[in-house]
Amino acid sequence: MLLVLCSCTSDPEKTALKELERRKIPFTEQKFLEKAYEGDTDAIKQFLNAGINKEARTEEDGYTALMIAAHAGHTEIIRLLLEKGSDMNAGDNTGVTALMRAAFNGHIDCVQVLLDKGANVNLIATQQRGMTALMFAANAGQTEVVRLLLAKGANPDIRSTDGNQALMFAQLSGNPETVAMLTSASSNINTPNHKQINALHIAIKQHQSQQAAILIANGANVNASDNTGVTPLMLACQEGDAATAKLLIEHGALLNATYNANGRAITPLMIAAMKGHEAVVRLLLQMNADKSIQDGQGNNAAAYARHNGFEYIARIIEGRN
Repeated sequence: MLLVLCSCTSDPEKTALKELERRKIPFTEQKFLEKAYEGDTDAIKQFLNAGINKEARTEEDGYTALMIAAHAGHTEIIRLLLEKGSDMNAGDNTGVTALMRAAFNGHIDCVQVLLDKGANVNLIATQQRGMTALMFAANAGQTEVVRLLLAKGANPDIRSTDGNQALMFAQLSGNPETVAMLTSASSNINTPNHKQINALHIAIKQHQSQQAAILIANGANVNASDNTGVTPLMLACQEGDAATAKLLIEHGALLNATYNANGRAITPLMIAAMKGHEAVVRLLLQMNADKSIQDGQGNNAAAYARHNGFEYIARIIEGRN
């Protein structure tokens, strides 16, 4: 008797389609993207084996499955998609990549996988102020992600379209550890944005005295003025931050510097006086601020205090209280 041996091979694509059918999952790009968001690893595997377009995008925002998985923190789905050749450097309709999404949301395992597979760490999101993954992480206060990105070659000196570096985005997060890390990594912490505002200005304006202290200790220019002529000391006086004002003066801030406000030469003491910040006024006087300076229209600091209803501040300045 002649025995004929035949080997029957299963079709992976058909098997995957049957498995999706068994689970009552339609073989559509929309459902593929939904499963990426849900973190359904097995469904994604079946979709890929069945030949789904792995670069399918959402209609409104242009998100791919890889971007969605990165946003949601689904590391294993990211691995599957990358193994199948998903474009790790593709951006959505605003240029935001999977790495940027993972970085912003603090999904450090996803960030690690993307970087290990070769994601470009310094790409910019063209329609999102030219931000990088490092800026997104810094803005969200994701300290460990910032640390990883820097270790993998992220450039802290890249500037967004409005001139901000990652350090300035970190200021907005209010995370001192992230600020300290980027302060050490940046080649010039005094680089201003397009409004001549630098990291120290932002820290003081945000009432972040600890971050301001970190910057000052690392050489921040205490006399740098923004595009209106306002210095860090003037900002501290405006915000009533006596501790930061004292630190600035101790590091060389000019007590009697002026900026032009509609033709008037305004000093730090005048600012503190018109705002009614008694502690700051007393500090400036103790540090020998010149209370006799006039603004060019005959007004000194006491006059500003009195004009704004702070008679007791005016008396302090005049030495009568």
